[in-house]
Amino acid sequence: MKARFVNEKFTDESDPIHDLGIGIYTPRSFSSNQELYEFLYDIMPALCHVNKPIDGISKYPTLYFKGNIVKDLKNYIREYVKMTNDKGWWSFDVPTFNSYVRSRSYKESKKK
Repeated sequence: MKARFVNEKFTDESDPIHDLGIGIYTPRSFSSNQELYEFLYDIMPALCHVNKPIDGISKYPTLYFKGNIVKDLKNYIREYVKMTNDKGWWSFDVPTFNSYVRSRSYKESKKK
């Protein structure tokens, strides 16, 4: 049997558990869309297989996000998110989340 090695490169600034997406597939409860957007922004790299959330933004304004990202986000919300105000994935506002991702990414890039 041939041995196989997995070489992963983690830096001191990264969180390997978060980077691998461990722990994101548990039920969550949010009281506002803002809380939901903050959480989705943080898990988006692991959930959608992008380096940074801004990498998932489409260059075409009418698409908002690349590929199946919107479908993946809605499926995640449907499966794991409970809104305390009884709203669910159907209240997920794609254009607003797109603006949130753009805004937060811009703010984070200015801090560096």
